[in-house]
Amino acid sequence: DNACFTDFEGSNGEKQTITYSQAFEYIQNLAKWLIENGIKKGDHVAVTGKNSPEWAIAYLATMFASATVIPIDYALRETETQNLINASEPKIIFVDEEKYETIKNANPKAKIVSLSPKKDENHIYNLKPSTEVAFNEPVTPEDNAVILFTSGTTGVPKGVMLSARSISSNVQFARDHIPAAPTDRLLSILPLAHIFGQIFDFVYPFTCGCHVNIFT
Repeated sequence: DNACFTDFEGSNGEKQTITYSQAFEYIQNLAKWLIENGIKKGDHVAVTGKNSPEWAIAYLATMFASATVIPIDYALRETETQNLINASEPKIIFVDEEKYETIKNANPKAKIVSLSPKKDENHIYNLKPSTEVAFNEPVTPEDNAVILFTSGTTGVPKGVMLSARSISSNVQFARDHIPAAPTDRLLSILPLAHIFGQIFDFVYPFTCGCHVNIFT
């Protein structure tokens, strides 16, 4: 019941907090919803949006479903975002409200899920399986967990495949060298779509039970 994620996106900038038990319930429900909607081990699921607890829940639920996360920088232009979607071919796309309709119209074959409560009926916290669903086969350490696209500074962006071992080894390094505890609070300000912010502002403190305060 410790605080897990807090943002400041409530009315009048009020803070909103979910506990670890709430986060676990959201992750489990969303993972089973993904599986019920056709996601199999190794399938691609894209996440593009502002930093938020919902972004983190979508990332973790995708991993619970043994699928591969495709984080896409929300600051990219629409054409750049669409190029990365075309290259990665996700079956499901999590997106914030500003680009929701644009991405939905451009990708009729993919299911589009809202990271924002402004799309209440399709908000990730409200998605649950309609029947009992079994989890997919677990990933191995060598299976792809994340595909990150390079910035494309010197050419076309390239997808970098990161295995589950790549993610867990960085988390273990942080746990060995940067001690953290459930009594600690962390301010997450780096883009979660970038690997440094993803691992050290989110995944690592999450594994330590820290209270992660997320700023957009």
